[in-house]
Amino acid sequence: DYADLAVRWVPPVRNYVFRTAKKQVDKTTRGKYPAAYEILDCVKFGCTSAPQQAFENEAKAFVRLAKTSTSTALIGLFDGLTEAKKYADSSRPFDSVCVLGGGLMGAGIAQVTVEKSIPVVLKDVNLEGVQRGVDYVASNLGKKVKR
Repeated sequence: DYADLAVRWVPPVRNYVFRTAKKQVDKTTRGKYPAAYEILDCVKFGCTSAPQQAFENEAKAFVRLAKTSTSTALIGLFDGLTEAKKYADSSRPFDSVCVLGGGLMGAGIAQVTVEKSIPVVLKDVNLEGVQRGVDYVASNLGKKVKR
């Protein structure tokens, strides 16, 4: 289609598309996940290269990424979550719950936990995130009380 042709063959369009994509990656990852940037570089390379060259470039990028400390940490996180699922039905009692992230999902988890009379510790990367989560829970609980 025309958009694909423009990105591949018109350098100013291609540059604009990749600048915009990089800004979105910066915003989403806060620079903490190198894979997203590597993917952008691979796609950009692929737009101006023969398919075989693009595939080789992608394979080299994958190997580079697999060797990073971020990759090791994410694999460890995945393994830990997988191991934790084995104990999901455990009947061990607990006194409180810690929720990581005060966004919509974290605040929702905190709310349903509080509604079960279980104390919650809400953590986020900054105080504003925690406050948003607390405000969300307080607002929803206030609405329930009014009903």
